Amino acid sequence: MSGRIAEGPLEVLQIYRLIKCISEEDKAFIEKMVKHGVENLINLCEPEDGKTVLHAAVLTNNLDLVSFLLSKGAHPNTQDKEGRTPVMLAAELGNDRIVALLAQSNANMSLQDVEGKGVLFYCIYPTKRHIRCLQWALKYRADANNVSAEGSHVFQLMCQKAQECTPMCRIMLDAGADPNATNQKSGITALMEAARTGSVPLVRAILSRGGNPNALDQQRFTAVHFAAMGGFFEVIQVLSAYSADMDVINCDECTPLHYAAASGNANCCKFLAQRGCNPKVKNREGLLPRQIAKDAGHKAAATELRKAERLNRDGGKSVGPMSEVWALKLHDWSNECETELRQAFGNQSDTVTTEMFLSVLEALRAPVNLEQLQIIIAAHQKGKQGSLSINDFIKGVKYVKKAIPSLCL
Repeated sequence: MSGRIAEGPLEVLQIYRLIKCISEEDKAFIEKMVKHGVENLINLCEPEDGKTVLHAAVLTNNLDLVSFLLSKGAHPNTQDKEGRTPVMLAAELGNDRIVALLAQSNANMSLQDVEGKGVLFYCIYPTKRHIRCLQWALKYRADANNVSAEGSHVFQLMCQKAQECTPMCRIMLDAGADPNATNQKSGITALMEAARTGSVPLVRAILSRGGNPNALDQQRFTAVHFAAMGGFFEVIQVLSAYSADMDVINCDECTPLHYAAASGNANCCKFLAQRGCNPKVKNREGLLPRQIAKDAGHKAAATELRKAERLNRDGGKSVGPMSEVWALKLHDWSNECETELRQAFGNQSDTVTTEMFLSVLEALRAPVNLEQLQIIIAAHQKGKQGSLSINDFIKGVKYVKKAIPSLCL
């Protein structure tokens, strides 16, 4: 709530004198002024920035004075001219003890500043103290899906700093942050931000909670594009396991392979091409991924891209149907979900019946249709009618052909 700005010489004089007492830590004089000064002096706002004496105490990180002022009737929800409450200032400073005190004193965690930012926006700093501030704010019902006036979602913004703030982002997901949180102007999602930073744990956490790996931003970038830019091979592997499309062309007519080529990561180039990214697409400048890698001096990447072009020219016919993209992505999925698979199969034996195999893969929503599952079962049943090996399935030894040179498994 907006506080009343001090008016007239007496109110202005007294509010500034009261604020000065904060730096002097003069409790006795503060109490005297509150008792004998102008009406409701303790909640008046100074005319320049609109801060109250409670704002001033928070900014000095003085827990004792904050507690004292609250006991004398200071309102915890008064906002300064920028709409900031004392708890926002405390969170920005990382003073979790003051945040806790204000929360327990009925600080309203749903208030927003003039930019539409709630207290969680003020917690986005990579320290343990800021994590504790975040936890207190969430405990007292701060909005994990707060979107600012300019369209920034607090979780998506937090994911921009995923390398430093991954634990904080995980806490936000547990508190109900939307895994598909999106910047309303750019269209960039939390997953894209996590992929751009290369944070495998956060990418995995967002996807496991329903994050869309194929969302497009305003420039038609996907999370795969951003991961390829940084040469983040493991991130691309996880995205593939969740059925990310590897062949999306953005507004610059670039596929993820163009960015992987520029990064120089040969494994990324190999993996993307094997999972369906066309190596023969030219971008707006008329360049193939191989040309980008060559011009940048990335010899290993250029070599892999030349191999991919040859396979693409042959239509992949020499490889065989079991090295189709769906089979490779199923293999990626089985590796990503190995723990869940083994738990679902019971962890008792390596061999399971085909009926159980079908049931478990359907229950875990494996990225294959029934016809493809039957092909997988047939590939595993040579000499083992009615059963198959879990280890063989997860390793892909029976259904992923090795005819592709140096297949990325």
